[in-house]
Amino acid sequence: MSNIYLTQHGTEVSKSGGRLLIKNVDGSVNELPSSCADCFVVMACVQITYGAVMEILRNGGSIIYLDSEGNIAGELGFKQGKARVLARQMQCYLNKQTRQELASGFVKSKILAQRNLLRIKNKSLQNTAVKSVIIKLGALAKYTTGDKSIEKLLGLEGVAAKSYFDTFGILINGTDLKWQGRRKHPAPDEINAMLSFAYALLEKDVRRAVAANGLAAGVGFLHELNYRKDSLIYDLMEVFRPSIADRFVLRCINLRVFTENDFVCDKCRCLFNDSSKKRFITAYEEFMGAVNEENGLTLRKQIDLEVKKLAKKLVAFEKVNKVGEAA
Repeated sequence: MSNIYLTQHGTEVSKSGGRLLIKNVDGSVNELPSSCADCFVVMACVQITYGAVMEILRNGGSIIYLDSEGNIAGELGFKQGKARVLARQMQCYLNKQTRQELASGFVKSKILAQRNLLRIKNKSLQNTAVKSVIIKLGALAKYTTGDKSIEKLLGLEGVAAKSYFDTFGILINGTDLKWQGRRKHPAPDEINAMLSFAYALLEKDVRRAVAANGLAAGVGFLHELNYRKDSLIYDLMEVFRPSIADRFVLRCINLRVFTENDFVCDKCRCLFNDSSKKRFITAYEEFMGAVNEENGLTLRKQIDLEVKKLAKKLVAFEKVNKVGEAA
């Protein structure tokens, strides 16, 4: 998958034959075959001509818009799933037992991913406080199984998240970047800004995987149906936040890739400056595209496989329900 980030105000995208032309403010022009641009990520005041939009959509591509804080504001071209898939997801959502089972799986996977990340980081630190949280997360993961209501599962997820982020002050010890505990909307410090932006980039990748596998983004299981947010996207993101976004941000911090000078902060919020935002995006794309030597997969491919597994699980639930009805 090819992601094209448009981050500079005044950039123009047009179509010429079977190619897309990206004209930069300095007058230079980049050309690429329209079939190679899977996703345009617009992060500035950019002009995309009607012809270019049609060409992108015709080739199965998409255009996604991010605001100044990195939040996804909207998108064009993401397929919303077929009617049969939507009906299947709604069936699972409306079945209390099935929904709880799926929701439990999301929460358990997230907590185990948090525990795994802390285990990896604590191999060198050998910090007793971190070790205590690792044990606590293991116990919370076990407690997610059984007949737990959605409310209880969300409560367990919240307790786990607080304990997990309480260790970040230990994990990032030695950095000059500020950390006031996990806070958002808006991010008050540099590390929260990095986390929030990484989550926005992760959301883009999860959305692509959901669309590619024909699932309906708006029908989730842990999160309630919401007119403003696509529930399934946030269900799946819970699983990947620790293992992808958090790990990437901690890597940037430990390698000292960014300093205080890379951010613009005031009393209300903290954001990357324009040039550092581009470097963060480049680093993220390299991180997502690197092949894991153990399984031969990129992180982006691993997201796609997890979404495929969910789609198969929904089919399995549908078959079980039909067998039960026939009996």
